[in-house]
Amino acid sequence: MDNEELKERLKRLEEEKMKLIERAKKVNRRYRYKTMELKAIEPYVKATENVKTGPVKAKLRRLEFKISTQAYTPRREKEILKRIKGLEEDIEKALKIERARRKMALIEKDIAELSKEKEEVDKALSAIREEINSVRNKLKESRKITGKAQITQVDTEPYFSLKEVVEIKKKKKE
Repeated sequence: MDNEELKERLKRLEEEKMKLIERAKKVNRRYRYKTMELKAIEPYVKATENVKTGPVKAKLRRLEFKISTQAYTPRREKEILKRIKGLEEDIEKALKIERARRKMALIEKDIAELSKEKEEVDKALSAIREEINSVRNKLKESRKITGKAQITQVDTEPYFSLKEVVEIKKKKKE
């Protein structure tokens, strides 16, 4: 490869590297957001880990079934309706907890996916950086070779170096 091809290859690699860096920034932003979201929801879920919605829902269904199939006195029916309202409030609280649990599970899944994506981007960036370094080294080598050729041309020209000028001046003073 000549210098122009190497420079073009280096330019393409740099562009690809910049695209990967932008992708890494997006992934990292999203990863940080998800971890903060997880930290925010985790204490609530842990504090309510022993709350179960199943038994409360079963009690509610049984009471509703009793009211609809049996005849009670108005006083007894009022008591049962109060219990149903209380159970519905408990179910609403339990549903919030269940939603939080599901959300936490989804967040954990997203974090795992983002971690994999971060690893992929990091591997790709490492590979590109290695390739960029090898191309740069090839460019340096080709410049050294062409640079030596230029130096030999300069030596043959009729110009004096500073060292030679100093020596000439010293001779004149003597």
